[in-house]
Amino acid sequence: MDHVASLMTDHGRVERTPEFEPYGCGDPLIFGSGRGAFYTGQWTIAVADDFDVDQFVDSLPALLADEWTEESLGVPVREPYIYLVRKSPRMTLSVQESSLDGGKAVELLAISRCGAEEPETDEPARQ
Repeated sequence: MDHVASLMTDHGRVERTPEFEPYGCGDPLIFGSGRGAFYTGQWTIAVADDFDVDQFVDSLPALLADEWTEESLGVPVREPYIYLVRKSPRMTLSVQESSLDGGKAVELLAISRCGAEEPETDEPARQ
C-alpha cells in the first residue's frame, strides 16, 4: 500500500483504518490450519481536486506489472475502480475514487488471506 501511495505525487493526508489483531490462519474460527494471518488494510489518501483518478487507476497495471495483475470481479462496479492480485504472497488490492474531509481521495483496500509466500518450484502451479 505504501508503494501505491508513493505513486500519487503530492498527495495529502493518509487516513488508515484502525489496526486490529488479525486472525491467525490456524484459528479455529476460520477453519484454518496454515501459518500467517488474515489481514485487511484500508487507506483513504487525500489528493488535489485536479488529480485525475481515472488516469491513475488506468496506469496501475503497467506501473505494477512486475508483481500485480488486474482481474475482473465479474460484477458492475463504480468507476474509477481496479482490482489487482499479487500471487505471492497472495494479496488483493482494490483502488477506487473516494472522498476525505469533503475533498477528493483515493481509497486502497488490501486483503491478504494467510499471506505465506509460495515456495519456488519448477512445477506448474496447481489450480
